[in-house]
Amino acid sequence: LQSIGDAVICTDAANRITFMNPVAEKLTGVDVCEALGKVLGHVYWAVDEESGQRIGLTRPSACEQPRCDQNTRAVLVRRDDTRCSIRQVVSPIMNDRKQFCGLVIVFQDFTDARALQRQLAYAAAHDALTGLANRSSFMRTMEELVDQCRLNGGEHQFMFVDLDHFKAVNDTGGHAAGDALLRRVADTLRNVLGPEEIVARLGGD
Repeated sequence: LQSIGDAVICTDAANRITFMNPVAEKLTGVDVCEALGKVLGHVYWAVDEESGQRIGLTRPSACEQPRCDQNTRAVLVRRDDTRCSIRQVVSPIMNDRKQFCGLVIVFQDFTDARALQRQLAYAAAHDALTGLANRSSFMRTMEELVDQCRLNGGEHQFMFVDLDHFKAVNDTGGHAAGDALLRRVADTLRNVLGPEEIVARLGGD
């Protein structure tokens, strides 16, 4: 455990830290000598990336089957308030009599991988030239809004903007001029509309 690439923290049944390897020291920013004997929450504080709520690490109840709990969207909040995206697996420690003795938390720095996931997800939903939502993203959003109206009532407004004579811009100024015009139009629409509105590029213009 001292030499593996993952961070490892162990606790006793009272949730006090009994073991911490060097990788865990590095990721938490807390020295093992300071951490031993401390309540886990003083050293390791993980929150959900989307909700910001703390991810609870609880002991299994008497009637509950011990199991591993994996979370791939956790964020480790350090004492200095810096944050690190992590992937964590929490497993209960049980003795021969099936009694709860503590927890083993294994976690990895997932910052780069999660950033790549976000980049790929953004690229899949947005037009590369203008940064607006692309056709597939727009259609998914429209379907969701229509479903909401059917269930809850209400209404939404839809506006289609067509750029007249856009081909003439490309023909006279080249594709660079056409691209610049599209980006300018996209920026103008974004600035006019509020953050709750959706602007998408549906076709080649």
